[in-house]
Amino acid sequence: MNMLKLIKTADLVSLLNALFGFLGILLILNNKIYIAIFTMLISLFLDTLDGKISRVMKNESEFGKNVDSLSDIISFGAVSACLCYKIIGGWTGFSIGGLLLLCGVLRLARYNILSIKDEYIGLPITTLNIIFPALYFLKILNPVVIIFVSVICSILMVSNIRIKKIRSEMIIKRLRTALL
Repeated sequence: MNMLKLIKTADLVSLLNALFGFLGILLILNNKIYIAIFTMLISLFLDTLDGKISRVMKNESEFGKNVDSLSDIISFGAVSACLCYKIIGGWTGFSIGGLLLLCGVLRLARYNILSIKDEYIGLPITTLNIIFPALYFLKILNPVVIIFVSVICSILMVSNIRIKKIRSEMIIKRLRTALL
């Protein structure tokens, strides 16, 4: 099948998300953590945008779902794993970062085979790009804290907890209701 016929606009945004993830990894490896944190936030925005574009244009597909998940492994899983390694260091940093990455892969693989629309099973991997930047901006980069948070996130990603999906439309509707 012709690759160009498979790629939709949302997939291009997902690929841009993957590129920002790769950039984040390179920045972390070059001790530019502050800028890497911003690439994590940009990836989070792009991941939200690709889903929105896909729904609005009504061109959701299995191909797009896989492009999105593979991009998420880079921009959320690998970046967070590298950040853990950089903060913790040594074999412990490798082990904790590896655990985070592997649990993220398992979480996304499970997500791709399920057909659940209104909720997530397990902590979404995207939350890593909220949690780690928050810890950075709060200046909580103690290796013990990073280990604890990473292990908890890893467990939650592969757990069976159910989390209701919150879409921007739902948030806006709730805000309007609360304000009016």
